[in-house]
Amino acid sequence: DFNASLIIMHNAGEGSTTINLSGTGIAPMVSFSQTALDFGQVTVNNRESLLLTMTNGTEFPQPLTIAPIQQTSIVFGTSTLDNVETPAGEPLNTTIPPNGMLSIQVWFQPVEEGAQANMLDVSYCPTCAQTITLTGEGVKPIFELDPGMLDFGSVEEATPVARAFVVRNIGN
Repeated sequence: DFNASLIIMHNAGEGSTTINLSGTGIAPMVSFSQTALDFGQVTVNNRESLLLTMTNGTEFPQPLTIAPIQQTSIVFGTSTLDNVETPAGEPLNTTIPPNGMLSIQVWFQPVEEGAQANMLDVSYCPTCAQTITLTGEGVKPIFELDPGMLDFGSVEEATPVARAFVVRNIGN
């Protein structure tokens, strides 16, 4: 609980009026749908998105900031549900509605093969923060043709000849 007095100085009557003030501070109550997002295997240069939902348990709007993701190649990012991307190197500033939820898309778009990891740093008050771990693996498909070679033999001019083959992805 907080108590204070507001003294208003004026030139009427006693020269001042005192107003007693009191209030109760409410700590932020933000919960996260998850603290780790694993995108699994994603084909290089393709994008996979997952939802991160934050819930505000107070009757007040809750400001929220997601810090810029520190990365040398842009492989992780955020966007709103209507696909407005957060520009690289800039924070995502938004508000969770009172007693409501806010969902954002977090995406992974690998530029090369291999495991990738990073973090989303989310703050919702000067001393309130949550780190969301991000992981994913960039993979490339490996194709096999069966048969490995098609032999059309001798074919008379203007005579159609068909041969079949199968393409299989034997990689990731």
